[in-house]
Amino acid sequence: MNQATNRITVSPRQLSLAQTLDDLLRHKRSGAALAECYGDDIGAQNWAYFVRKSDPNIQYTFESEVSAIRCNGAAIADLIKNDPDLDVSSLIIIEKGGGSREARLAKPLALMEDFERAGMHISLYSGWERSADYRNEGKDIVTEKFPDAEVRELDVDFNQDDPDISTRTVIDVERPRIVMEFGSSRGNIATSEIDNRSFEDQTYEELQRRFAHDRVNCRDGGILIVGSDANQGPDAKNAYVHPVHANFAENIVYRGTREGALSSSFQPQLLYYDPIWDAQHHVVKHTLIASAPQNFGILSASGHFEAAAIEEDDHFVLSHSIKWPTQKMIMAAESQGFKCLGVFWGEDKRVPVYVFKAVSTKPELKLAA
Repeated sequence: MNQATNRITVSPRQLSLAQTLDDLLRHKRSGAALAECYGDDIGAQNWAYFVRKSDPNIQYTFESEVSAIRCNGAAIADLIKNDPDLDVSSLIIIEKGGGSREARLAKPLALMEDFERAGMHISLYSGWERSADYRNEGKDIVTEKFPDAEVRELDVDFNQDDPDISTRTVIDVERPRIVMEFGSSRGNIATSEIDNRSFEDQTYEELQRRFAHDRVNCRDGGILIVGSDANQGPDAKNAYVHPVHANFAENIVYRGTREGALSSSFQPQLLYYDPIWDAQHHVVKHTLIASAPQNFGILSASGHFEAAAIEEDDHFVLSHSIKWPTQKMIMAAESQGFKCLGVFWGEDKRVPVYVFKAVSTKPELKLAA
């Protein structure tokens, strides 16, 4: 079959998925597919089930971050309740990548309850989430927990966008905000094989870019609260060795065939998930491995399928889970205009929660050489 002669009408959803799969299966980018793993109902449901059902001794990342918030929520609230730049009678809160019901209840909403117990009041909650399933679910949960707050869920790229979050009742949104990001998303950074720099240089520069973007989102004087896995022990890979996590990861290639981003000749069952621990760089590489060779087509913007092939034992890295040491996180944040107010650990001391203050003078983006 001549893959290039078959033409279809391409939807934006198909094209987004096809471009991600093209980058992945042709080894153009490593670790850049996570958003598409969450991008349909099955992916979102698999992740929620993984978080809800996994053994806490295996899926430590979720439990450890929850522990850090549970043990330190009141202390974090006390740290910021007297901040002169925040209007604590009318807080604006932005959450990046809220995720499943379980994640929202255990992390941001638990911390927001600590804010209210400390005498602060939330006027606006804006959730920035690409999954429609999570957005719809999240709006209901936040509204139920905080009925006096305006809730606005937005479909934006939280690593790049700075959307208008104003509502009819909350118009003055350019004042300092509280920005929260949990789930160790700070470790999900892609690299490129055509970039001749090392893994360390590529990922650290992107970490700086993430903080530079946070600095914009916070506005002058705002607060950034972020959790990031720092566990560099030999058990770091164990958090992801679970059949449901494998379903979550493998679903992206099944999506490719279901949604027409890959040709019908593609056999997704010939790829399997096997996470790899790279001790040199302190990163878990979430990897699909080909069990057999195959030829297929990848949908292009023109509506044609462009010929592609993979070989047996080819490795395709869906995403990275970088275990940033605390000093690297603080150094990257401070290079982009933040001051570290505190680092808060849970009972197992694996996933800390950082609290940063956006200093009044915003620097130009300063990246490592």
